[in-house]
Amino acid sequence: MDTKSKKSEMMDIYSALVDIVGKDRVSNSPEERYIYSRDSGAQLPRTADYVVMPRTVEEVRDIVLLANKTKTPLCPLAGVLRFPLLWYPCRAGSFST
Repeated sequence: MDTKSKKSEMMDIYSALVDIVGKDRVSNSPEERYIYSRDSGAQLPRTADYVVMPRTVEEVRDIVLLANKTKTPLCPLAGVLRFPLLWYPCRAGSFST
């Protein structure tokens, strides 16, 4: 896949995430991705392409369905400030939720 196709696909995923949770609860900004790519333990940082903050079970379901449809790894965030090593982005191109 060429760079232009990859960027187009990423914008499609971003738009789909915005449709699911709203623009105020999804980000692909470098700053936000940096914050959510680390935990307080010894795990090496890995950066996700998107940070998504669902509020409802239905939003979580729709994010999981989108990740499955687009073959995008989904990496849940759990207690990043208190419990190290419970999450980290699986690989590039993943969602942190």
